[in-house]
Amino acid sequence: MLDEEKAKRATLASSFQEKMNKLSTDIADNKESRQSEYETNQQIRTKISEAIDTYKVKETDYKNSMEVLNNKIKTF
Repeated sequence: MLDEEKAKRATLASSFQEKMNKLSTDIADNKESRQSEYETNQQIRTKISEAIDTYKVKETDYKNSMEVLNNKIKTF
């Protein structure tokens, strides 16, 4: 009877250890995937930020050009 209990406990412990190892592997895989996604998102954020900055500069230049043209029109 003791041998049966020891065998059951050993089987249970082995099963638990296998599940924990698989879980650890899954977590590590997810971490790598998430890290890659994070880096991609950071690159996209940077590109969007650069595009916004470029747009703001162009918008300012356009407003300045329009002011100059409006002033020329007013002088006629």
